[in-house]
This record gives sequence, C-alpha cells and structure tokens, in this order.
Amino acid sequence: VVQGLGGSVEHAMEALNIFSEVSDAAGQAEALRSLARTYSSQGKLATARKVAEQARATAEDAGDVVGAALGEMVAAGILADGGDVEGAVRLLDKAKGTFARTSTLSGVQVFLCPHELGNALCQLGEAHRLLGRRDLAKEAFSQAGIVFAASEDSHGTARQQCMMSLVYATRTPSGAAPGG
Repeated sequence: VVQGLGGSVEHAMEALNIFSEVSDAAGQAEALRSLARTYSSQGKLATARKVAEQARATAEDAGDVVGAALGEMVAAGILADGGDVEGAVRLLDKAKGTFARTSTLSGVQVFLCPHELGNALCQLGEAHRLLGRRDLAKEAFSQAGIVFAASEDSHGTARQQCMMSLVYATRTPSGAAPGG
C-alpha cells in the first residue's frame, strides 16, 4: 500500500494509465485533474498548472465541454493557491459560463450541469470574498443557492450556506463586522 503524498501521485498516475489503456479521454481528463490537485497540495504549483491545462485540453479534444470547464475550475484553484486570485476569478467566470449553458429538455430550458454551475458560483464567491468584494461574493453565493435549490441539491445548498456564512463573519478593513 502506497502512503503519503507520493502515493497520491502514484494512484492518480495509475488511474491515468488505466483510462489510457481503455481509450477513455474523459477518464484521462479526470485523472489529470486529480493529479493536478495533488501537485497543488504538494506546493508544486507550476507542475500542477501544466497538468491542469493538459486535463482541460484532453477533455476539450474529446468534445467534453463539462470536463474542460472542470479543468478550468481546477486551474483556478491552483492559481488561487499561488496567490493569483484575480486569475482564478477569470477562469471561474469562464467555467461558470460553460455550466450555465442550457438545453431544451421536453420543452423546458435546463442548465447543462447545475451541480457544477453551483460549485463554480461557490468558488467564484469565495474568490471574491478573499479579494474583499463582499457584494460580489454575496451575489455569487446567492446565485449558487438558487441553482442548488432549483436542482434539489441539498448537499450543494448546505455547502453554499457554509460558504455564505464566511462572508458575514469576515471583518471589514475598519475591524467592524460587515452588515447584512
């Protein structure tokens, strides 16, 4: 049994090898996203960024727009880990746009991927919170709440509520608690 952070790289690489053997491009992109997050958690941000881009490109080449947007979300997290929260906001806005695309299903407009749209909005809200943009953070978290509620995603709704609580808990530069 492989243990520690090195083991996480080996597991992600094994998943990548298996997905490659069976020619599963979406699975390869998933394994690459996992590998990118692993490298990021190890502080290897340059490697993580390259692998995240490879994940995005792999998904895009396979026609997997959701997988490509998930790659952008991973890359955004890596940018934020490296202190480039503005860059993260740009990528999260792009991913949000992908997830917000709609299709008509039985005459009803539905989001391409409501769960991931809610997640992108939560990450966007967190990035705005870190940048001190409380109004934009509240707006993103509120939109996430609407998406999660409409798609009956109670886990997403609970996560959104936890993240929204941080906006209200954050002090203003003057040291006062922010107003509602």
